Amino acid sequence: MEENLPRVKVSGAPGYADFEGLLLWAHDGFPKVVVGFEWEGKQEMAVIDREFITLIGDDE
Repeated sequence: MEENLPRVKVSGAPGYADFEGLLLWAHDGFPKVVVGFEWEGKQEMAVIDREFITLIGDDE
């Protein structure tokens, strides 16, 4: 996966354990994003509601 994509943490998403991954797709006004991650040595993707996503390194 691309190293220049934003890293995110997924927490509390139904059906998923908490994990970190890369933000592959997001669009303003659309309530879901696509997150890429590795699981058991394979690259996977998940469609997750925005409310469960936090940007890593986002110092507010």
